[in-house]
Amino acid sequence: MTGMEGCERAPAGHGWRARARRRARADGTGMGELDGRSRRSTDAPRLGSDRSGSTAIEYALLAAVVAITTIGAMLLMGGETGGMWAVTGDAIVDGLTRNAPP
Repeated sequence: MTGMEGCERAPAGHGWRARARRRARADGTGMGELDGRSRRSTDAPRLGSDRSGSTAIEYALLAAVVAITTIGAMLLMGGETGGMWAVTGDAIVDGLTRNAPP
C-alpha cells in the first residue's frame, strides 16, 4: 500500500496546457502569436478605440464633485446644526439629572 490508490494519472493531452494548445490551433492563432506577429502589435490599433478607462475616470470625477459638494454643505451648515445639537444634549443631561435617584 503506497497511499496513492485512486490517484491515477490523467492521460496525456487532457491538461490545461494541452487544452490551450488545441484552442489556439482551432482559432488559427498560435500560443501568443498571430500570423507571425506578436500579439502586442496586433492589439495596438484597438487601444485607441477602447473607452472603458474614460468611463471609469468620468465616474471618479463625478464622485469627487459630489464629495466636495457634500463637505462644503456640511461646513456651511455646521454652525447652525452645532447649536441645535448643543441644546439637545443639554436637554438630555438635564432630564437625566432631574430624574436621577437621590
